[in-house]
Amino acid sequence: MRGSWVPLFIGLCWISIPSFGQDSLDLLNDWRFKPDPGDIGFKQAWYAPYCQDDDWAVIDAGLRWEDQGFSDLDGTAWYRKRFDVPKDWEGQAVWFLLGGANDSYILYCNGQEVARFGDRPDPGSIRKMNASEQTTVAQIATIADLAPFLQYGVENSIALSFHDWGGSGGPWREPCLLTTVVDSLPRIPQVHQYPSERLGGFVVEIDGKGLGRAFSASRIEVQIESDSTSVSPMSLKREGKGVWVALFDPKELPKDGAGVIRVVPKGWVSFPPVVIPLRSQREREWPEPYDNLKVLNNCVTELYDSSLPHSEWVRETIKNPRKGWVLVSISPEDPGEEWGQLLARWVGTSRLIIWRRNPDNGNFESIMELDEGEHRIEIEHMYRKGRLSIRRIPELAYSYYPCTSHLAPHGDYDWKYLTQYV
Repeated sequence: MRGSWVPLFIGLCWISIPSFGQDSLDLLNDWRFKPDPGDIGFKQAWYAPYCQDDDWAVIDAGLRWEDQGFSDLDGTAWYRKRFDVPKDWEGQAVWFLLGGANDSYILYCNGQEVARFGDRPDPGSIRKMNASEQTTVAQIATIADLAPFLQYGVENSIALSFHDWGGSGGPWREPCLLTTVVDSLPRIPQVHQYPSERLGGFVVEIDGKGLGRAFSASRIEVQIESDSTSVSPMSLKREGKGVWVALFDPKELPKDGAGVIRVVPKGWVSFPPVVIPLRSQREREWPEPYDNLKVLNNCVTELYDSSLPHSEWVRETIKNPRKGWVLVSISPEDPGEEWGQLLARWVGTSRLIIWRRNPDNGNFESIMELDEGEHRIEIEHMYRKGRLSIRRIPELAYSYYPCTSHLAPHGDYDWKYLTQYV
């Protein structure tokens, strides 16, 4: 893909919308669409090239299906599209790129399964998945190489079997395209780097959910390289679906930060290594004593994230690097479990935490403004199973929060802070 790029700020993520050239094919418009409430599409081969879809609805990618006449639809639905692939693309990798999908999908090309992204019940299964199994790619760009499945110079077909856990559904984020230019793709896997006192080293976290579930089962190599040395991690572990964590000895890293992090998928698709600059150990996203916090992007910082301990109470101390809004979220392992009253408070304040259930995923959520510095939270959870996440979020997020109505908009913009890296 050649040409200009237009940056857009959507939610809390930056994405780029390309201008299309001869080495790209725009697939945004005119998809055949059919809801599948009984999940019969797989048995009836709706993924097959010969599937008759003339009587299906016609809608676009890049928009929620709720905005295109299907406002009450949750669960499974299918998208199909036919297109011609240029003959001169033969012999190259041909990448399918989708900016974001609510919440998961299976990709088929010419009747063959290519990849699965996010989590969903197996086609035709009646088993219900709990919250911990429901990995979404709604905010994650996904890519797959279609070259082994395409026919060149003739008509081809793509089928997408989506499963929506609730709320928005479908391929709701641009772009949706085919391209032969790997340099135009977003950086996947995503790589976070940060020092961790808890883990005792320098962490390189590799999130490959955008490469599909096959990446979760693959092997990877991670190195930090400079002109004079190549450093291997002390440990490399798979943590969660599509996420790897490499732990490096800080004493072995280049002192001036003049190095790169190299991530190499092994035994997988023809995807090149990911190479990103190593952040200097003197350059931290937050100044001391907050320099060990994990920055998710230039607006959101993770203050705490862990499974609830097997005890009656949670008592944890967090450090807030800047006065502002802090989101506390508890994700029950079983969203259908009755939790009753969930008592919680920030120690030193007279107010109890007011929880509101997120109607999309059942999470308990609360947002409060906290001063900079150390804070202690206490939560009585009575041995229930779930995950506690605490994040420092910008004023813009709270002003626009939420997509659902369980929390009211509030707060003012601090535009200088929000655009400091933009």
